[in-house]
Amino acid sequence: TIQKFIKEVVPGVRVSNDAKDLISNICNEFVHVVSSESNSICSQKNKKTIFPEHVIDALKNLGFESYVGELKKVLGDLKTEKEERKKCSKKLEKSGFSLTELEQQQKELFEKAREQQAREELREWNQLIEEENAKYAQSSKPMS
Repeated sequence: TIQKFIKEVVPGVRVSNDAKDLISNICNEFVHVVSSESNSICSQKNKKTIFPEHVIDALKNLGFESYVGELKKVLGDLKTEKEERKKCSKKLEKSGFSLTELEQQQKELFEKAREQQAREELREWNQLIEEENAKYAQSSKPMS
């Protein structure tokens, strides 16, 4: 996963195995330090669960204030995405259909789409044949 992440961030750059291992260890240590600081903040506030605000405060305490703005944006995006998933889930529940019925409907829709595509391809094929036949008929007429 570190390799994929590195390729995403710096595409086209070769990274030695030692460098990948080092980056992996740094990431692990970073997560450990932020988690520990978040836990300390959580404990100070007499909480048993670490919440995003504890992580944000931990980053500030550790000198990573410059990341807080982006972190808050990502957190907002995650909350929005989570709410959208809940809405979709509720729509499925309110549909009144079982999962099996929905799967059957999906299969039927896919089959109809395949049939429609096959008809369209056949129509296009027939049109091409007609055009080729017309060209052939035109070229084989005797000249007067």
